[in-house]
Amino acid sequence: MNDGVEKVVSLEELERLETGTGIYFEVNDVSVKSSFVGSVKGTNVVVTPPKLDGPIEDAFLEKVFIKFVSEGDMYQFKTSLQRTVKDPLPLLVFEYPEKLVKKERRAVKRTKCFVPVKGLLQDQIKDGIIRDISMKGCRCNFFVSGNDGIDAEKVKSIILKCQFSKEEKEQEITGEVKFFTISGNILSVGMMFHDVSDDSKRILNDYIMTIESEKSN
Repeated sequence: MNDGVEKVVSLEELERLETGTGIYFEVNDVSVKSSFVGSVKGTNVVVTPPKLDGPIEDAFLEKVFIKFVSEGDMYQFKTSLQRTVKDPLPLLVFEYPEKLVKKERRAVKRTKCFVPVKGLLQDQIKDGIIRDISMKGCRCNFFVSGNDGIDAEKVKSIILKCQFSKEEKEQEITGEVKFFTISGNILSVGMMFHDVSDDSKRILNDYIMTIESEKSN
């Protein structure tokens, strides 16, 4: 996980977690993705089985960490597998955790990334790259030229179109421009997201979670 402050927090954050939220296991020093299904307070936590080589039970002989991201902060808890369910759907049932640890990410800290993006700037579509991102905003580099007629000082908002994973459809997110710099034919823009759909929030959350989990290994 990135730099931040760790503290034990109320288990209510787990109880507020929505069905379908991406979660990650640490199994044999490897991060694997799953989805949250639900929980019964003080009893268990139910998730979908991750894709693993070999029997599921063998991967969870010992206690494991489960991680998830909410509002840009990472949470994790340690638990043990209680049982597996095969019908009507395959599910894993884990013990309800004794505590939940929150790792607050610094407000200005964003996750470094490399996501191809198309941005609508003053009625022109420009190719670019998202260089860092959080649940609240991102920094993008767009490729421009002096012949484009784009006045960067007048660009107040940018519509971004990008795909955070092959499994998800292209997302459209609007960002309010907070700062910009120009170096040669590169326009670097920092922006804050607004009016983000629930589906885009879920996909963005999963994407950040994936990167954070990979960095923590």
